[in-house]
Amino acid sequence: MNVFKEAIRIFIKFIFIHELVHVKQFKNGMTMEEYRRTKYKESEFEKEANEKAAEILSRDGEFQREIVRIINNNKPTDIYVVEELSKLYEDSLAQQ
Repeated sequence: MNVFKEAIRIFIKFIFIHELVHVKQFKNGMTMEEYRRTKYKESEFEKEANEKAAEILSRDGEFQREIVRIINNNKPTDIYVVEELSKLYEDSLAQQ
């Protein structure tokens, strides 16, 4: 199903952008010592990377926004979520 391929494509883009934010953080002076001081889930560096990836990807419509929300919230999916994603995906195709 194309909706799954598109979700995977968005997830890969999310990871890529997230990691590029870390590159920028290091370029701006962040050190590994600073990075390791806090737990992953509490890290301001991780929060910034997630927020920037979400900001960039959420510009492209409701389908991408929902995928980003699922990624950021570690939201479990079920048949109802898949149905809603499928509808959003079909709507996004109709708008192109």
